[in-house]
Amino acid sequence: MVCNLRLSYVNLMLGEIEKKTLAPTSLASSAIAAFDLYLNENRGYDPTDSYWQFRWRDITSNMDNWRVSTQYIRVFQTSARFAAQGVLIAASLLLALLLVLSLYQAWQGKGAFKIDKAKMTKEMTQMAHEGMDAAQKAGNRISKKVHQTISSVKNALKETRRL
Repeated sequence: MVCNLRLSYVNLMLGEIEKKTLAPTSLASSAIAAFDLYLNENRGYDPTDSYWQFRWRDITSNMDNWRVSTQYIRVFQTSARFAAQGVLIAASLLLALLLVLSLYQAWQGKGAFKIDKAKMTKEMTQMAHEGMDAAQKAGNRISKKVHQTISSVKNALKETRRL
C-alpha cells in the first residue's frame, strides 16, 4: 500500500514535469522556463552572440536542476531509505532504554556513577515546597485582583443605578 502510494506520487510528479518539458515556452517569451530543456528558436545559432550565450547558460542550469531532481526522486523512491530510517529509530530507542537503565542503576547505587538519594530527595522536596509557595503567592495575588475587579464593577453598577 505504502509503496503503491509512493510510486503514484512519483508518477504524478514526473508526469507534471514531463508536460512542462514537452511544451516549451513560446517564441514570444524571452525568458526560459525552469523546465525547458531545449530551445525552439528560428534564429540562427552563433556561439559568440550574447543572446545565445545567455540561452546556453539557462538551458545548462535547467539540465543541472533536472539531474539533481532525478537524484532526489530516486532517493525518495528507494526502499533503502525506509530501512535506514528504521535502523535509526531502533538505535534511538535502544539508546533511550540504555539511558533509563543507567539512571535506574545510578539510583540504586550499582552503576558506573551514583546518585546520592538523600541529597536528591531533599533538593527535590525543597524545590517542590518553593514551587507550592510561589503558586500560593500567585494565587493570592490573583485572588486580590479578582476581588478588586469585582468591587470596582459593583461600585460602577451602584453609580449607574444612582443616575
